Amino acid sequence: MKNVYMIFGLMGLAALAGWGLTRALRIENQSRRAEVARHVILEIPTQEGDLKTILQKEAEKARQQNLKPFVEVTATWCGPCQRLLKCMDDPRMVDAFSGTYIIHLDHDFWKPQFESAGIVINGIPAFYRLDSDAHVTGVVTGAAWAEDIPENIAPPLKKFLND
Repeated sequence: MKNVYMIFGLMGLAALAGWGLTRALRIENQSRRAEVARHVILEIPTQEGDLKTILQKEAEKARQQNLKPFVEVTATWCGPCQRLLKCMDDPRMVDAFSGTYIIHLDHDFWKPQFESAGIVINGIPAFYRLDSDAHVTGVVTGAAWAEDIPENIAPPLKKFLND
């Protein structure tokens, strides 16, 4: 229960500061989970181990919660990635992510393990759909929308995440 209060406390501070939910949760330097409007956003730090194994375990956790697993790849140096993160608490974005389990990976930390996990990077930000064995079955990148604002980002993401 203490962790739930901490998450909601961080969310409150984030709202006051104008940060998105994901950005507020990235203050901590460890694995964490935020359940908001029927979706989960999970960030995996590099010290957690083999990426392919992690994705298999997280895809199973998603299925146990009746959520669809996806991988999100961003980087701190990527302007479009940072703009995406800033608008994650917008109601259109929350609606787009409904029913999903997002496994967030930092491009620079996980790059050496992408190929062995079946993740091919052709641009970021990127979202990868995972099947029950954590194999990539689809991808959408920031090229799917124009300006990085919720009214442009949410529709193509919603379509991809709900296919």
